[in-house]
Amino acid sequence: MTDRVEPGQPAADSDQFVDALKKGLKTDALRILEQTDFDADAGDGLPLRVSIELGFVEIASQLLVAGANPNAAAGMSKCPIVLALENEYFDLAELMLSKGAEISIRDQNGWTPLIWAAIKGRQKVVEFLIKRGADIHVCSDDGWNAITGAFFKNHKPIVKFLSDHGAKFGEKYREAALLSAYEHGSIDIVKSLIFDGVSVNIGTAEGQPLLILVLARGDLEMLDLLLKAGADVNIRDIAGNPALVSAIANAQYPGAIRLVEHGASANVKGLKWAAIHLAARYGRTDLCQVLLEAGASVDQLGDSSHTALMLACEENHVETVQLLLEHGADPHRENAKGRTPERLSLNALGNATETTLFLRQAGGG
Repeated sequence: MTDRVEPGQPAADSDQFVDALKKGLKTDALRILEQTDFDADAGDGLPLRVSIELGFVEIASQLLVAGANPNAAAGMSKCPIVLALENEYFDLAELMLSKGAEISIRDQNGWTPLIWAAIKGRQKVVEFLIKRGADIHVCSDDGWNAITGAFFKNHKPIVKFLSDHGAKFGEKYREAALLSAYEHGSIDIVKSLIFDGVSVNIGTAEGQPLLILVLARGDLEMLDLLLKAGADVNIRDIAGNPALVSAIANAQYPGAIRLVEHGASANVKGLKWAAIHLAARYGRTDLCQVLLEAGASVDQLGDSSHTALMLACEENHVETVQLLLEHGADPHRENAKGRTPERLSLNALGNATETTLFLRQAGGG
């Protein structure tokens, strides 16, 4: 019993050739290949694909010279050139290209060799393909191109290489890439995407706007990027509060001031409070000054008909009270429970506080 193919047997077909390769019978495979009636493209290019998969590079080269189609099996999971590049058979890949292999041929998912290499993190292969003119912008069926795939698979060196060669993120995933880049601290990618025109008024899957995330973290560098790119300064958070109110509620006062400087409405109200109410409650006299100069209504009503003056009195913020009075705050207005600023300034025991005394001296009692 033998696995060898004896000389003089009837002309062998591709099945015998493939079987010889799988058994490691290289000499027999070569003998079959040399037969004049051997079909190098039989089985949709099966001889070529199996030769590459099993590492018989010499035989694969001979098949190509004999006329095997390097684009056979297009639309399958892996095209011949991808099989060669997967094993870094670069000389074989070069031969394929010289024999007409399509450098941007697609597989069953619409992936080109470059997309495949970028997603798999194959730096050398990516460089090989780019050097030989692979289409850097083409997208797969699901909208990924090379740089998109490399980015979401966290292959940073490949992302940089592709970016340096002019790659742009695929349209379908540009916004997701911007959010992800910010979350992972890839500011260069963020800047690149913004420069390419990606909207900065985007949000997470839960609906939280990027601007709100940036404000909550006190990230002034990123905030400046968004504002310069035209971010909506009055955008509302997932709870319904405008960005300015959200920033003050999270004690992000520098960010709040930047919003006002870029045109955020000083009077826009959140679910319960406007910006002036929160600034007064927290004793942020500087922020109150900014808001008032931007047109904030000093007696705007908040929850339970509280004014900013009432909230400042309640928290005993004397300097803030003084500022509000100087801007015309009404010291006699009553809230929904009929309490005036002076009444609210009294401590838990009903005794006068420093704010109470100031109000009385100012004629607000």
